[in-house]
Amino acid sequence: MNLSLMAILVIPLLVTVGVAVHAWFQRPNRNAFAMFIFMLVTSVHLSLYLFQLVSSQLAAARFWMFAALPWSLLMGVSWLILALHVAGYERIMRSTHYVLLSIMPAIIMLLAW
Repeated sequence: MNLSLMAILVIPLLVTVGVAVHAWFQRPNRNAFAMFIFMLVTSVHLSLYLFQLVSSQLAAARFWMFAALPWSLLMGVSWLILALHVAGYERIMRSTHYVLLSIMPAIIMLLAW
């Protein structure tokens, strides 16, 4: 694999991990935990996607693709939760609402597998 392509993929991974660590230490802030979850999900997805791209065999690439699928679906849900927290709707959100937000990505994941 080309070294410049590897750098293009690793630099965003390092940035998201750094932002996740920073958000973890800012937990008293009301939006920090939602930002931490979003950055954590994004960095796991980026690392699995990186493994998929550097795989030399089709079976390995397919394995990493299916390993990254739940994380790519969780990215959208965590982004929406972060947006709701930033907009000030975290007071009306209950744990059942978070579960309801995750139903459609779970259905998509089951259909893809």
